[in-house]
Amino acid sequence: MISTEKLAPTTALPEKTSPPNSWREKIASFTKALAPKLLNLVTLSALLTIAGFFVVHSYMATFTSLFTFNVSVTQYLTAGINWLLAILWNIILPIFLYGLAIAFVISGIMLIWRLAVSKIKLLQKFVQAIERRVAPIVKRLRPILRIGWQLYQIIAWLLLIALLIALSIGYGVSYYSQSPRMFGGGMPATVILVFKEAQQNPGGVYPINPSNLMQSQPVEMLIELTDGVMVREFQSGTVLIVKNDVLQAIVDVGLPLITLSSPTQLPTATP
Repeated sequence: MISTEKLAPTTALPEKTSPPNSWREKIASFTKALAPKLLNLVTLSALLTIAGFFVVHSYMATFTSLFTFNVSVTQYLTAGINWLLAILWNIILPIFLYGLAIAFVISGIMLIWRLAVSKIKLLQKFVQAIERRVAPIVKRLRPILRIGWQLYQIIAWLLLIALLIALSIGYGVSYYSQSPRMFGGGMPATVILVFKEAQQNPGGVYPINPSNLMQSQPVEMLIELTDGVMVREFQSGTVLIVKNDVLQAIVDVGLPLITLSSPTQLPTATP
């Protein structure tokens, strides 16, 4: 028996969909846009750190053969930033200014050439004839030119890396010691080393202050290390690495010492 009852129409439930431009989509788009910039920043930091490595060690080679790798990555990065600032100021900026002047001159020459070609029909026909003859040759040589361009890119990158290393070594040898420390340079500082214990100075290793055995004579601090400092004695020019285990403090002699006087008492009114 067939039932003739009518079934009630069923309504489909709406699917739960996230509203457009939800916070997840915004975060995803922000991350997608930020990732390439972070990658470029990491690449630049790595290149500056490598350049700083050559700067620091070529700088140390000018005064000692005590090579040490107890140099922090921050020191390498700071030296690389200092090297980049020097390159921008001394090389890139003058080249840019000269190049800008030359670009204006070349633009003027090209403008005059285009006006001459458009006005003189004979010259225009001559240029078109050269283009017709050169175009087939360029078309035949295109595969060879493509391979040559790839080889050129590889050689150019290798030459660029060699040039950057050479500039880093040259800067470390010649100019890094003259750059102020406020710009990440390696200008030496005159300091006094304060030791944790009195130093008997056996064999004259340290230039100890005879009136205070817990202090050294003024020395030239060349570079900070992860486990100490590298200093140079003024009189003999001896380079020493003083470990942090024996150091209590480092006093900057380049700045005037400030002496604190006892505060003056104001008179109080008597009742």
